[in-house]
Amino acid sequence: AVLQRFVDHAVARRDPAFAYDLVTRSIRGSTTRADWAAGNVPVYPYPAARQRVRIAWVWASYRNAVDFDVVLVPRKHAQIGAMAAGVDMVATGTGANRRWRVDSFTPRQFYSK
Repeated sequence: AVLQRFVDHAVARRDPAFAYDLVTRSIRGSTTRADWAAGNVPVYPYPAARQRVRIAWVWASYRNAVDFDVVLVPRKHAQIGAMAAGVDMVATGTGANRRWRVDSFTPRQFYSK
């Protein structure tokens, strides 16, 4: 669910401010919530269609971290093909406060339209 919201709001830029709490400091860097609200997001932009994001390949999986690839499909009239991206997610907090967050999002390959 976190990855889905991250792609919809940060990557596709539908509401970047919403995605601020879905990422770790590794992605945020020195950006602020105000930067994200203004659309100044340190995440590669891609016109992802509203889709159910599916994991294509899991590279590593641990108790508090997972590294995998996803393939995103563009919006209907986008002038770009599908994109494969590497995603690292980590679990932060403990007990009832444990939450999964996106730790990195790296485009790996673009496919022709």
